[in-house]
Amino acid sequence: MRVLDGTSICHPGADRTTWRLHVGYDLATAQVDQLELTDIHGGENLQRLTYAPGDIVLADRYYARPR
Repeated sequence: MRVLDGTSICHPGADRTTWRLHVGYDLATAQVDQLELTDIHGGENLQRLTYAPGDIVLADRYYARPR
């Protein structure tokens, strides 16, 4: 079971998102197994991280938006 999420990071004094941190977490091992830092244009999507056969993925509603 994998959990995916992204969070916005702002540099000091910024009035909007500067970067986005995308995180993959493996519940079986209780470890973060993937990280990706993008600029403001790097939106949340399911193709951002890699998967193994049989992975079950839990993600919030922002990952469900098609292009």
